[in-house]
Amino acid sequence: MPRPRKDPRKEALQGNPGRRKNLPPRAKLGKIAPTMPDYLNASAQKVWQKIVPDMERLEILDRIDEDILAHYCSAQAKYLMADSRLSSAEDFRVDSNRGEVMLSQWYKIYDKEASRVERLADKLGLTPSSRRRMELAFKEETKKDPYEAFLSGEDGGE
Repeated sequence: MPRPRKDPRKEALQGNPGRRKNLPPRAKLGKIAPTMPDYLNASAQKVWQKIVPDMERLEILDRIDEDILAHYCSAQAKYLMADSRLSSAEDFRVDSNRGEVMLSQWYKIYDKEASRVERLADKLGLTPSSRRRMELAFKEETKKDPYEAFLSGEDGGE
């Protein structure tokens, strides 16, 4: 039984490691701009409006990325809300009914959303290292095989 075909977006990122000729055309990233979902709150919409134009310019977005991008914007909005509630050192701790010192609920939200934002930013190509990985993947795909250049007479040699 033959193996099922890979997702075209994964193939685009992996390039052509076997240097096979006559491959079917691959899906390109960044074809259709995503639309902002209606369920985002006002602060998440501000995050969306801030980052989507830059992501479109870099051509790293497609319509199928809407949901994960909305999740990122929501997490970033919650992170910023919790950050605004933690203005002084006293805001990081609370006293329990038993007299114990505990971490504030706002700090717990801040910490959880910070890790979520970081993870989603890496998946969406919003960090320098993830953009570099994507760039290298696309350079590898477009890099010309020196042997093919030699055979076609483009080697610049004799």
